[in-house]
Amino acid sequence: MSFRRAAVFLPRQTKSVRITVVGCGGTGSWIAAQVARTGRVLIEQGRRVQIMFIDPDRVSAANVPRSC
Repeated sequence: MSFRRAAVFLPRQTKSVRITVVGCGGTGSWIAAQVARTGRVLIEQGRRVQIMFIDPDRVSAANVPRSC
């Protein structure tokens, strides 16, 4: 994976960030971890961060392997 063409997704002057992740299953669980890490970095930079994870499903034995 190359990040040569990566772009800044938050302007430097942004003081407050709100992120909502809908669905925390297979792909969503990976994204949730990345969003949490990003939130921590933003907080360390002095920004106000609100993160909401929405997923009405319950964890079952059948879907645990997809979420790990």
